[in-house]
Order: sequence, then structure tokens, then C-alpha cells
Amino acid sequence: MTVNHDTLNALVGKMLKDLGGALSVPTVPIGFRLGLCKWLQDDGPAMSDALAERLGLAPRYVREGALAQAANGYVSFDSAAEQFSLSPEQSMVFAIADSPLYHAGAGSRRGTRRAGRRGESDRGARRRRLWAGAPRERRRV
Repeated sequence: MTVNHDTLNALVGKMLKDLGGALSVPTVPIGFRLGLCKWLQDDGPAMSDALAERLGLAPRYVREGALAQAANGYVSFDSAAEQFSLSPEQSMVFAIADSPLYHAGAGSRRGTRRAGRRGESDRGARRRRLWAGAPRERRRV
């Protein structure tokens, strides 16, 4: 078997990129629910302690969450000043609600609804189908 290393590298790169996306996208709805991007847009650059105080959360968790957002390029981080901020482009996507590019809750299952029970999320419908035939003691919904 002859392996084309360029094709192999492209495939592995795509797989790792997809995996990284799958792991990083769930942080986006958390940032929206906490108001991280909106606060950075409205009040400008801030250190994690100031963000934590404003959001009413533990500084350690805010710092780790904001650093994860920065690693994904969703917020900016100035390591010299230890401040988080939003670029104009990040603001258009994550903070300015009337922007045509605004993606509030991107990656969130709450944003989409299925037909059926009123207000039921995809997750709830999927859980109900999954556990429909399972004995009650195995249902950990």
C-alpha cells in the first residue's frame, strides 16, 4: 500500500479541526448565557476579576472560560495587560444583536425546537425516544 502523505496529513488535520470544533462550540452558548460578550462590547476590555465581579461568578471559572473562548478566537486576550476584549468582527458575530452576522446561542440545542410537545427541545425528544423502551430504573433523564 502506498500512502500519499499530503493526503494523509490533510485528512488528519481535518479530523483534528472537526474534533476541536466539537469541543469548543459548546462554550459559545455558555458565554451568551453569562453575558460575557455583551459585557465586553458595552464596557470594553476587562481583566477576569472584573468580569467575574460583573457576572457574579468565581474569578477562576470566568478566567478559564474566557481563556477557552480566546483560544478559539471568539474573544481577544492581551497577555501583557491580562485583559479580555472583543474586536469589531467578534462584536458583530457575538455581541451586536442587530448585526446580520449575530449568532446568539450558536451551537445551542435550545435554539431549535422540534414539532411535538410545546417548547420541547431536541434533547428532550431524543431522550424520550431513547429511553421509551428502557426499564424505569435505567432511565437517568
